[in-house]
Amino acid sequence: MRNKNIKVKIEHGHASQRSDDYSSTAYWYQKEPHKKFKQLLPVIERLPKDEPKEL
Repeated sequence: MRNKNIKVKIEHGHASQRSDDYSSTAYWYQKEPHKKFKQLLPVIERLPKDEPKEL
């Protein structure tokens, strides 16, 4: 059985009062040959959009 999900929790010191900077890396393993990937959208269309703020 292969796992497809991961859940990670980090506590930032006592009562989460620290503001440390963390980063992570994800690896993609794939068998060759593979189907051609679809072309990516332009960067401007991939950037997150601000959600309207609720009143």
